[in-house]
Amino acid sequence: MYFFLKEPNSNKDTIIYLIYYLKHEGKNFKYSTGQKISPDDWDPVNRLPKTKRGAAGVKNKHISSVLSNYSSLLDDTVQDFERRNEVLTRAELKSTFDFEFKKKAKDEEIIYFSDFIKDFNDNHIDQVILKSTNRKLSERTKKGYKTALIGLQKFEKKYKKVLLKDLTLNFHSKFMNFLYDEENLATNTVGFYIKNLKSLAKHADRMGLKINDQILSSDFFVPEEKSESVYLTIDEIEKLFNKDFYDRPRYQNVRDWAIIGCWTGLRVSDWDKFGGIENGYIKIMPKKTQYTSGKEVVIPIHWQIQKILDKRGLPEKVSDVEFNRIFKDVCGAADIDYEVYGSRRSKKSKNRLEKGMIAKNDLVSSHTCRRSFATNNYLMGIDTLTIMQVTGHTTEKSFLRYIKVTPDQHAKRLKEKWDKYYSEAKK
Repeated sequence: MYFFLKEPNSNKDTIIYLIYYLKHEGKNFKYSTGQKISPDDWDPVNRLPKTKRGAAGVKNKHISSVLSNYSSLLDDTVQDFERRNEVLTRAELKSTFDFEFKKKAKDEEIIYFSDFIKDFNDNHIDQVILKSTNRKLSERTKKGYKTALIGLQKFEKKYKKVLLKDLTLNFHSKFMNFLYDEENLATNTVGFYIKNLKSLAKHADRMGLKINDQILSSDFFVPEEKSESVYLTIDEIEKLFNKDFYDRPRYQNVRDWAIIGCWTGLRVSDWDKFGGIENGYIKIMPKKTQYTSGKEVVIPIHWQIQKILDKRGLPEKVSDVEFNRIFKDVCGAADIDYEVYGSRRSKKSKNRLEKGMIAKNDLVSSHTCRRSFATNNYLMGIDTLTIMQVTGHTTEKSFLRYIKVTPDQHAKRLKEKWDKYYSEAKK
């Protein structure tokens, strides 16, 4: 092994190459070290930079140190292959040197946030293991990171590229205003971008890049606007069940799926797994999400579902889009069309939430069924752990945030528990 100059007779600095002869291939492995030196500062006998004083001496000493790293890596790699009794090839050497030195060079070059995100998405995202879950990043998270990069690049196109050291509270305000005013995004969508940028900044910090600590502080907050979702009460589900759609088969099909959703707690993506009922129970392996476990659940078949199955069998498959469109009309036909306080996407701007008194049938969707299951069973007095076993929520905090229970309903539930306790105590 030795080092040599690309242009030893040049009057300018020239690249230093590493050369190593591979007997098995009968060819030299040649690799650029990326270091440049003047031929006047090069010792052709020792094939190393000359020892000098002053500024030239400092530079040459640094180059010698870098070359030593290349030499050490080569020695270690050769010894490793010899120890394993494997044949070392030029391709193996190139891969080893690229991984060690080009990666480091690339990391050192990254000073802009968008450059880091692109490099992270391209080269590191599949290797990350989350400490909280001991699992790799989900496809949903990966998609969120890519979307966050697009938003940041739009911001940079209008202003300038954002340095890692400039991830300040001032950037936080400026970026949010850009998303609100220029992109016309809703608060929760803005929060989606901020949340993902904060997560990406944490990855950069863990990888040893120097970022501004302000992006990791609580002051670099994620804006959030609570959406006003609705659920169907037990009386309203009864209305749906009793409404006859014999002359409108598509409405009847959607109504039947709605009843199944309201009494199983399954999300629409798991409806196609419905079936295989044994002894009045069904076993399903639901899809895992950010807040749910994805573990097998066992659900008793509600009497309304059993009547539907006895009368018409399993409903035909329906897409989420078609279900949501027809479900609004189905609820309207069942007189679930009175105004309630809620929120929906604005007709003028799909990125904005419109809040106020809105006809309830205009607020329902496939997810209303699942939320109805969780809320109604909670109000019935069934313990949260039992309900969570069906819905798959992994924490009580996320479950209680999910259900739609008013303060009055909480108070009524508490009073019922007290009345039951004292009536039984007197017996």
